[in-house]
Amino acid sequence: MIGNATRQWLNSAQIFSMTVGQGNSFFPYYTLQASVNEFYGDYRVRPEAVVSIEFFLTVESAGKTNPIIGTNRYTKRIALKDNTPAALVLGQQQALAEILKEYEVQLDKYAANLPKPLGH
Repeated sequence: MIGNATRQWLNSAQIFSMTVGQGNSFFPYYTLQASVNEFYGDYRVRPEAVVSIEFFLTVESAGKTNPIIGTNRYTKRIALKDNTPAALVLGQQQALAEILKEYEVQLDKYAANLPKPLGH
């Protein structure tokens, strides 16, 4: 679900010509991997949704000595209106949206210096 939401966000941002999932026949030039490190509700002090994601952007090129373009980690804690499951879901969605907004800004910075695909 997070992968699909991220792909839709990136397609809407139009930083890349297209973003596709792993189950396709395209050979990507750039690969974005995301590791979800935290995705839970914290009810110890006050109800909060906690989401933490680390992104790894790499270039797929045999001639590139360091394929890593950038790694970025984001953590968001969103206060919940109550401790219901519905409030937690809304908080997690808001946290993910805020993370993707921040990462979009970083991707835009990376895009100015990305290596060009072969043949371009």
